[in-house]
Amino acid sequence: MTAVTGTARLADVPLRWVLVAPDEHGVLHRLGRVVRGTPGGVLVHLRSVPPTAAGAQLGVSPRTCPGGCPGELLWFGGLSASDVAVAEAWIASGTPEPPEPLASRVVAVTRTA
Repeated sequence: MTAVTGTARLADVPLRWVLVAPDEHGVLHRLGRVVRGTPGGVLVHLRSVPPTAAGAQLGVSPRTCPGGCPGELLWFGGLSASDVAVAEAWIASGTPEPPEPLASRVVAVTRTA
């Protein structure tokens, strides 16, 4: 994770967002270890999943983005334990494109203006 110190502003820090659905405590626990070791990693346990991403278990910004909100989120659903392991490796790698096992699990893509 990245700490904002000194004169740095949150708007200047490139962040990689990982959002976990409310009922996914196991996913939250597993990804917490990965996000803590990821530069700019931000882990959020959601109270609810946005209606545009109904059925999603996990949302990830594929690229780091400066500022207080992600520019784009890929939402994944129907994840098995092995899919979560793939997500862990993908997030840790920092690469923008999800690996094939995850690409087929995308249930929504959301973008902020």
